[in-house]
Amino acid sequence: MQGFYPKEIYVEESVRNLVTTKRILKKFPNLPVEYILSRDQIKFPQDHTRAKRQLYLARFQGQAIKTCQGLGDYVCCQYYTISLVSDCHLECTYCILQDYLKNNPVITFYTNVEEIFDQIRKRIQEQPERIFRIGTGELSDSLALDHFTEFTKDYVDFANENNNVLLELKTKTTNIQNLLTLKHKRNVIVSWSINPQSYIEKEEHKCDSLSSRLEAARKCADQGYPVAFHFDPLLCFPNWEKEYATVVNELSQKFLPKEIAWISLGSLRFTKGLKKISQERFPKSKIMTAEMFPSPDGKIRYFRPIREIMYRHMKELIQKKLKKVPYYLCMETKAVWQNVFKKIPQNYSHLENYLTQNFYPKEKRTTLETYQED
Repeated sequence: MQGFYPKEIYVEESVRNLVTTKRILKKFPNLPVEYILSRDQIKFPQDHTRAKRQLYLARFQGQAIKTCQGLGDYVCCQYYTISLVSDCHLECTYCILQDYLKNNPVITFYTNVEEIFDQIRKRIQEQPERIFRIGTGELSDSLALDHFTEFTKDYVDFANENNNVLLELKTKTTNIQNLLTLKHKRNVIVSWSINPQSYIEKEEHKCDSLSSRLEAARKCADQGYPVAFHFDPLLCFPNWEKEYATVVNELSQKFLPKEIAWISLGSLRFTKGLKKISQERFPKSKIMTAEMFPSPDGKIRYFRPIREIMYRHMKELIQKKLKKVPYYLCMETKAVWQNVFKKIPQNYSHLENYLTQNFYPKEKRTTLETYQED
């Protein structure tokens, strides 16, 4: 992973004296700091590459815990998201944040951590009987900047306090040093987005190699962390069948099925606006020139038969090599679920229970529905 070295630092006056703010600023003792009253002073469209060299420490306001974007006809797994970081210094050609954050691309750390976690505690305590799967990688890579933020310490402390939480840290890096020093209760899942190395070299710039990611995952598993893997986005390049078969085989050689919390499968998808942005920033990439069509949710996707062929292939590989590891489709329609799995989750709870089966008490496991063939 190529490092992050900001050239400009802005701090919102309202977080100036917070412990987390001071802790982060100590990481950059030689950089000048400009204190501002609000985000409006730096919130404007600008070159995304330049914005990735700016750092803003701010107060998060609004709803701290949100449901994922499984809307309309898409099957939702009741995944929740929280964000202590917004935007990322890594450079994936397909990253949808290039469009989502185009009007506010400055890398932002939210340092009112206790206020954020207090809000989340209140939400999960309303339903103490259920397990909340909460991800931290929606608006940034969960670990890429952790050597500066040290947010993993806050995440793990929070998970240790709340037994009905499964907190997922998703990354494309090997930045796990802080995690390896922390005590946990196995309800922190460390996960990696993975693709064949040839794809990583072309489309996932500044990210760590596949072998490095799997080595980091092995170290986390050795420390008792459940690990997870996301084939998302699946990319339909020449020879994709053999490329992905090689990756799944590597997983089966390095990990026992019981060490893997879950695996997700999601095809390449992006907003209409991202295509132009990506082609301008990464003119050598061919990722946006594939046979793709607008979907009802407004995103551009591979033609449905192509997606289903890829999912079936991945399903067969996982079943053969990784046996009973839970896996699922991310942001896919009921029709695709039916054609790939021959069944659709009866409701959100069925899919959620299936994915958290290894974290439920034994007496609850008999009621769980499976989406794997015997």
